[in-house]
Amino acid sequence: MIEETGFTADVWKELGEITPVPGYSDECIHIFMATNLAPGKQKLDKDEILNVHKMKLDDAMEMIYKGEIRDGKTVSALCMVAHWLQDKEVFGIENVKGLTKPGLSHMID
Repeated sequence: MIEETGFTADVWKELGEITPVPGYSDECIHIFMATNLAPGKQKLDKDEILNVHKMKLDDAMEMIYKGEIRDGKTVSALCMVAHWLQDKEVFGIENVKGLTKPGLSHMID
């Protein structure tokens, strides 16, 4: 994670997996949520350009609805995170390690 985002995480929660193109590939992508983030330094390849933006999860979800975020892996991951956080709120779990409450700003790119 630090290579691309410049952040490390103390806590990792596996949320699920997706098969992005089942018609012609058996590739499987595992989706994780990282919390307790600590800033570091990006370690991009020489030809890589990646900008990290901090935003609220609700804003990212709105960008999905408007068609501004269209990458399937990103859409899937954000939907899984939103669902996981909603479940925690429904069941009254407020002190999830790394999060103080649903609706905090989450790092996405």
